[in-house]
Amino acid sequence: MKTYQISVRSDVYEAPHQETGEACEHLNYYVIAEDQEGRRWAHNCGWITEKYSRMVAGVHAWALANRVKLAQERGTWTGVENGCWYRIDPCYGSSAYVLQEAIELDRRQEYGN
Repeated sequence: MKTYQISVRSDVYEAPHQETGEACEHLNYYVIAEDQEGRRWAHNCGWITEKYSRMVAGVHAWALANRVKLAQERGTWTGVENGCWYRIDPCYGSSAYVLQEAIELDRRQEYGN
């Protein structure tokens, strides 16, 4: 079975506007798995600071990351193909990123976009 680097990531997202009409930004904490080629997957379970404090959201995400790491070490992790993970952009500069860029360039040249 492949070995993946497991870590936690957070992204800023714009939540529904406040009563004043002002934009409200929050963080979404989630777990990612990255293979040796730089391909990345995100777990479909995330914790947002709209519902949790920043600390609690991070603790939940790291707890899941540690469970995945432990399962990977024990050989019981089912991997990124089990339906709980979805593909996200590859790591910048990785072989997967370069390949994706080449494919997109070919597509643009083929279709004239």
